[in-house]
Amino acid sequence: CYNTQNLIGTGCYERDGGLSGYGHEVIAEMNRVGIMVDLSHVGAKTSEEAILASKKPVTYSHCLPAGLKEHPRNKSD
Repeated sequence: CYNTQNLIGTGCYERDGGLSGYGHEVIAEMNRVGIMVDLSHVGAKTSEEAILASKKPVTYSHCLPAGLKEHPRNKSD
């Protein structure tokens, strides 16, 4: 997801509906082939569901803590 919702889940600029069923399948396949899941642009609920769905580590590769700057892309402390 990049800022807005797609078939996988919800981006950080929209009301967060979380990870879709297809999103769970995508994460499983990413885990299988060794692609890291990056949650930098997804919403909080989508982040939480992706973390729980992934059997491998995930990352926030380019965002800030919301405590440093309030912005929809930044993540809660």
